[in-house]
Formats: sequence, C-alpha cells, structure tokens
Amino acid sequence: MHNSAQRAAKNSSTYTTGSEGIWTFVFIDMVIFLLIFFTFMSERMRHLAVYTASQLHLNELFGLANTLILLSSSWMVVEAIKAVRAQAPRKVVFYLWLALLLGLAFSINKLIEYQAKFASGITPVTN
Repeated sequence: MHNSAQRAAKNSSTYTTGSEGIWTFVFIDMVIFLLIFFTFMSERMRHLAVYTASQLHLNELFGLANTLILLSSSWMVVEAIKAVRAQAPRKVVFYLWLALLLGLAFSINKLIEYQAKFASGITPVTN
C-alpha cells in the first residue's frame, strides 16, 4: 500500500500536460516567429520611409475584422475541446462548424482586402 501511494505521488508531481513533441513544436514556432519579427524590424529600420508611407495604405477595419475572426475561431476550437471532454458530441460538431465558418470568413475577408490592394496598384512587387 505504501509503495503504490509513493508511485502515485511521484507520477502526479512529474506529470506535465502535452508531450515532448508538442512542446518542441511550440518552441520552434516561437523561434520562427521571433526570427520573422526581427527580420521585419531590421527591414523597417533600413527602409523607414517606405514602411511609413505604406502604413498610410493600411485599412484598420480589415485588421480589426481579421483579428476578431481569428480570436473567435480559436475560441470555438477551445469550446469544442471542452465539449469533447464533457462528452457532448453535438456541441463538438457545432463549435467545429463555427470555427470552420470563421476560417472561411477570414479567407473571404483577406480576398476582399487583397483585391482592393491589387485594384489600387499595390502588389508584392510594387511594395
């Protein structure tokens, strides 16, 4: 009896959520994001006038919509996971469909945003 209690205490104190693979993925993702951010900032410092002029062409409404859509779709996935844990399959399907629809809304929003940029002559080649 004493040994099983010790094993249970040892297992509960060393257990971490997720596997080593997921934490490796999260770390690599953070490093990649950091590299992209540093690249962006170094290019911005080198070409400050271009970046400043380009900011005038940004549409803040699209940025706000994109942010809200992405946060909401992530929230729906979290709710779907909670529904899985609560063994509520109908809620799982509902939340995953909402996440899918929000992903579609994001894609449509980006298409509209890019179409407006291309129509005004802004392309990856021009800026």
